[in-house]
Amino acid sequence: MTGDSFIVRAVRFAAAAVGCTALGLFSLMMLIVSGFEFRSFADFFTALSSVLAVVTLMACAVSAEPDSQGFTWMRGVPTACMVVTGLVQTGLLSQLDGQVRVFLMIKVVYVMLPILMVLDWLLVPGIRTRWTR
Repeated sequence: MTGDSFIVRAVRFAAAAVGCTALGLFSLMMLIVSGFEFRSFADFFTALSSVLAVVTLMACAVSAEPDSQGFTWMRGVPTACMVVTGLVQTGLLSQLDGQVRVFLMIKVVYVMLPILMVLDWLLVPGIRTRWTR
């Protein structure tokens, strides 16, 4: 399967749209509840890696050549970040209690996105380069 197939592009676009919506709703809820500040949101690695994953998925969905070497690198970095985010969420933060709406948004951003990024990386590998001198 290649990155320029319609199905792959549609799944990437849908995942980016869902992730963007969840991040936006989470930010809006934080603004309403506690006076949201972007600076405090951007302090967290998990939040920044989620934004990076959404931007990467959207860029790969609309790009002319999503299988190029540049896009392979561009997909690799957020995939690695989202693996760490998923592990942190699953191992450390999953036991925290919260409201149902916030819980669902957190599951979308910190569980669904890492799984989709890893599946995207494994099922649509892009161009693999050899490390040479």
